[in-house]
Amino acid sequence: MGHETKPEYTNWRNNSYMNQHRNWGKKLYCADADCLEFDGQGNLKAIIELKHGWEDEIDLDSYQFRALRKMAGIQSVPLFCVAYFPPGYDAYTGQERLFSDHWGFYVVPANGYANALLDCPTQMTEREWVTLLYQLREIPVPADLELDNTPIKVRLPTIAA
Repeated sequence: MGHETKPEYTNWRNNSYMNQHRNWGKKLYCADADCLEFDGQGNLKAIIELKHGWEDEIDLDSYQFRALRKMAGIQSVPLFCVAYFPPGYDAYTGQERLFSDHWGFYVVPANGYANALLDCPTQMTEREWVTLLYQLREIPVPADLELDNTPIKVRLPTIAA
């Protein structure tokens, strides 16, 4: 349908470098910027830090988020932390097992620009999240793009700030 992007070939991204970087010393702070959302002209629209749904806590005051917040501020773009729950996500909350065949997202605004779009952390369906990504670019969601709007039940990470 023309919506495909270049595939990930190794599924390792830069993990080998990042793992080695940790061995070079505690004072060499480094973070892998997960998603730089941009338009077709190369204009930055948002910075997104991804966390898998199994994370227990999101620390918005960590060195990583401080650096990302400064970078987003320089570019005047929103910074979001997004905990994602892929299809097949299976978690135990201590009370029950949670399993879903659908995508789910927990979107946490992490700077003022993001707060202007979302005033608080929000659980989203695939359709809601992708709609926000298109809104950042000020373009409509393609009518032929099939997006699931099924909410999922998940254990959400706590937010430390």
